[in-house]
Amino acid sequence: KQWYQRRVAITAGGVMTNSPAFDWHMQNLKNYPHLAKHDHVPFEYEYRGEKQHLFPFGSGTGLLGLPGDYSSPNRFVRAVALLKFMRKARNTEEAVTQTLHLLNAADIVRGVSNFNVRYPGKDDRMDHSQHTYWSVIKDLSRGCFYYRGYVDVSWKRLCFDELPPYTAFAPVEGEFMGSFTSAKEVLQPLNEETSFVKTDKDEL
Repeated sequence: KQWYQRRVAITAGGVMTNSPAFDWHMQNLKNYPHLAKHDHVPFEYEYRGEKQHLFPFGSGTGLLGLPGDYSSPNRFVRAVALLKFMRKARNTEEAVTQTLHLLNAADIVRGVSNFNVRYPGKDDRMDHSQHTYWSVIKDLSRGCFYYRGYVDVSWKRLCFDELPPYTAFAPVEGEFMGSFTSAKEVLQPLNEETSFVKTDKDEL
């Protein structure tokens, strides 16, 4: 649901937005009825009495035409499509994991989307980078926040039952090397029974 003009609207796919107006976004979604999670079938035609088939290059053709820029309207369309087609979470852990990946699709890299600002009393325009300063996930079932910064991309969690009885704060940003942990402790000898990646059997 989303508040706009003192009304509550049921959004498409559960996606909220702030600009342009919500009604405009709903009308804009009508430009993308072709988006699908399954690949397009090969194109067939006949040439000199013989049937010809044109096969797509790889997978992902169902989402051909999905907007990829960082404008508000196109980020809205992208979020609606990904939320609609992704595998539905079966529990809280999967819901948080799916949300992490959805946020990656909206992450703006520093320097690729800039805007000029002219401050009063100054002749020169300041070139500002519009990027994703931080990302936040709210786990309402457990009363927890997940967050990360731009430089330190590791996710942190803070739950309400962990809060101290005094006023405190947690820095959102950190050092780049704080984003990683060494894999030295989990290295294993390679043999026929070793699996490089743990695979969810339900996805096979």
